[in-house]
Amino acid sequence: MSTSSPDSSKPFILWSQVWGLAAFIGAIFLTWLIYNFYLTQLLTSFGFSTQLVTGLVILENAIAVILEPLVGGFSDRLTQQKGNRFPFIWKSVIVSSILFMTIPFILTVFDRSEITSWLLPVLSIAWVVSMMIFRAPAVALLRRYAPTEDLPIAASILTLVGGTVNAFRPVADRVVLEFSPLAIFAIGSIALFTSAAVLRFFNQPNSPIDRSDADPRGIIRELGLILGTGAGIGLGARLLMDTLAKVLQAQLNININWEMVGIGVVIALAAVPAGIIASKIGNSKAMLYGIGASIVLMVSIVFTNATIATFILLIAAFSLIINGGIPFALSVVPPKWSGLGVGMFFAGISLSLAVTNVLVPERLLREPVAEAIGGAIAFLLSGLCIAASR
Repeated sequence: MSTSSPDSSKPFILWSQVWGLAAFIGAIFLTWLIYNFYLTQLLTSFGFSTQLVTGLVILENAIAVILEPLVGGFSDRLTQQKGNRFPFIWKSVIVSSILFMTIPFILTVFDRSEITSWLLPVLSIAWVVSMMIFRAPAVALLRRYAPTEDLPIAASILTLVGGTVNAFRPVADRVVLEFSPLAIFAIGSIALFTSAAVLRFFNQPNSPIDRSDADPRGIIRELGLILGTGAGIGLGARLLMDTLAKVLQAQLNININWEMVGIGVVIALAAVPAGIIASKIGNSKAMLYGIGASIVLMVSIVFTNATIATFILLIAAFSLIINGGIPFALSVVPPKWSGLGVGMFFAGISLSLAVTNVLVPERLLREPVAEAIGGAIAFLLSGLCIAASR
């Protein structure tokens, strides 16, 4: 499968590499899904409180705000000097896979003591940090696999695979509990390592690139806009999905876990036509259209009797936003700083989650009207950043 044109000199999408990267992203989502489900269970079984779990999540997001841009920029330096950031990614994946297996190993092999109890949260943070180290550099590889105008199409494959895996989060317990912690963590570790090995096979190094003007201080404005866009999309996406769940729950008055799985899968599938549309009309323009429509529809569903058509339109609009984030980050900065750009985007997402967990009262997150308005404001922030970048 390849995309080419009559003009053989025109760049085209490297589909083998894109699908390899998508499989790797899917494995990353799988390990996070397993980790997030078991985190509370493992820590509370060792006598830790749920407050500690919440504190760990906030700490992890705070670390990501600083670390992701740093490692993204570091991987860019490696690419500029040696023509390849993948050895850095590969070594980080090996460490992460080992740490991921170590977490349940402590629980099943060692007797519980004060030392082993505190080793568990330390290992958890170490694993999260190891995942942060290679996430932005890995996603930045997409800049090499597709020309700028086709980035939304290539990114849609990543959204399709990663989004499909993540869609099963509401029913993850039904699947995960079929396995022992050691077995399910082993599955995640093997999936992560194997998918990275496949991507390593397809990935080819570049020649070292021109390092003239290789100073990120010249793109501070662009990096700030990426950070703001990531923060707005991260918070807006969380509040939108929460609002959808509450509205569906109120209308159907049943357990909606599988309905939310269905919505997640549809959003993942919708990324493909969203990517095609964005490539045709321009990614920034498509994201702005999606943001405008999402704001109107998100607020409307909490004040009116939402119909199936409204949900479909909201999902379509949201797909333009969620699929456009990475292409936006990659296109705003020069290719030599693609890792830094992606790192800033992820930092924005983590920043929004950390601030929400610390500053937003929990009672507001239980009110669909407050969530819808908050999500609209968050999307508006990202829209202003995108508009300012044009």
